[in-house]
Amino acid sequence: MEIVSQRSIPPVVYVPIDGQDHEGRAGIALLRLTTGQLAVAAYSALDRLETAMGAQQAWMLVRTPDLEEQASAMNITRILMDPRPDAQPQRRGGLR
Repeated sequence: MEIVSQRSIPPVVYVPIDGQDHEGRAGIALLRLTTGQLAVAAYSALDRLETAMGAQQAWMLVRTPDLEEQASAMNITRILMDPRPDAQPQRRGGLR
């Protein structure tokens, strides 16, 4: 698992979500990079998530090791930490 970050990795992160499944579980929003690879965006602070994605963006607080485990289970190998708003890759579906 590669975590792409300019700063130290916090123990918990704010992760954008795309709705819920039929059992009420939140779906982590996935990003498609220009390489075609899927990634997860994670934010070290709520204000950073809101700046990048807007105050209306739904989110959940996740322990960083748990996010790595969930992403790995779906063969997602990159977590982008605090991506800039102008660097947001195309959004796609959700990880449940």
